[in-house]
Amino acid sequence: MRHSLVCWELGVGSGHLCLVRPWVAALAQRGFSVTAAVRDRERARRFFAGAPVQLHEVRRPAPDDHVPIDRPTCYAHILHNTGIAEPATLRTMISAWRELFDSVEPELVVFEHSPAALLAMRGYQTKRLILGTGFFRPKSGTPLAPLRPMDDAQRNQAIADESRVVETINGVLREFDIPPLEQLGDIYDQADGAALGTYGEFDHFGERDGVDYLGPPDPPAGKLPQWPDYPGPRIFAYLKPFTGIEQLLATLFEIGWPTLITPDGIPPNVRDRFTGPSMRFAAEHLDIKQVGRTCDLAILNGNHGASCDLLRLGVPILQIPLTVEQLLFARRTDALGVSLTLPHMRTDGAMPMLEQMIGDPSFRAAAERFAARHEHDTPHEQRVAEYLDAFLRTHGLA
Repeated sequence: MRHSLVCWELGVGSGHLCLVRPWVAALAQRGFSVTAAVRDRERARRFFAGAPVQLHEVRRPAPDDHVPIDRPTCYAHILHNTGIAEPATLRTMISAWRELFDSVEPELVVFEHSPAALLAMRGYQTKRLILGTGFFRPKSGTPLAPLRPMDDAQRNQAIADESRVVETINGVLREFDIPPLEQLGDIYDQADGAALGTYGEFDHFGERDGVDYLGPPDPPAGKLPQWPDYPGPRIFAYLKPFTGIEQLLATLFEIGWPTLITPDGIPPNVRDRFTGPSMRFAAEHLDIKQVGRTCDLAILNGNHGASCDLLRLGVPILQIPLTVEQLLFARRTDALGVSLTLPHMRTDGAMPMLEQMIGDPSFRAAAERFAARHEHDTPHEQRVAEYLDAFLRTHGLA
């Protein structure tokens, strides 16, 4: 039997597993055994229940005395913040990945947000494929994937920081006799393909050549939404805890519109305080398609998956991004006129934005135009199967 390996190294949440799941199914259907090395084995076990996949948990050691960069301006800063620029952490990760590669002996490795695994794969002849969103396959250049507008001084600083990250990585690679990087983008440029589960217009770094856009996967099924029986436009929110979350909940409570919230980590005492006749917190995972068909506006943290799911149903979004990845994505949705972004988590500005989005029909019209444009797209799962067939033929693995 032929063997394949699917890697998910960074990030949290089911969005990563939603992107991985169609590839697991497609590989198994084509006669590959599938090993999935995942960040969260317990979540993956529930997600892949009954699927023909062997799960292996990725363990990332916490770097010693690691000081993250609070305001990253380029992708080197993102990699620094993951610990890859800390030699002991990278050394441990590369050793673990290469041990797994040698154990599985895959003919194909699929990477979802897995930079250390990509580094460890250097020197192997195995075919490799990157999947995920645009953020997980950064745009080539020097510096790699600028994240914000920069003046000359900031750009020079970013290039210098990137050089130090490359030097650190190469020092560890030499210990394993792994070919060094000439530039940071070599981590990703070595892949034989990039199949992104997003739309070109939602690529964090802008639509580009050299990658294939397969559209987002369908969301998993869930419970039907139970809306508060209260007058007014229906608001759906899918939110993580953040500075200002209680102020936002107080605003929604005060405004009195029927509001249904999926709380991703919001503490029970906070949920209890804001539960009332017009506001309800969902106890279980909701069917996002049914939510989208019955709500007027969504409030999200710049989540790629949930945004795609709701925009495909014509629902405009108030974005409150918590990370630079989510901020880049929110800028893409804002550019289409389907969302507004609350800057810097300033939830004291939420009420006027909510009133603007409900009162101005242009947001709903733009979201409905987006939905109509993609209404007849080939389903993601079918596009994955077609892409994989072509990839296997091209690389002699069919």
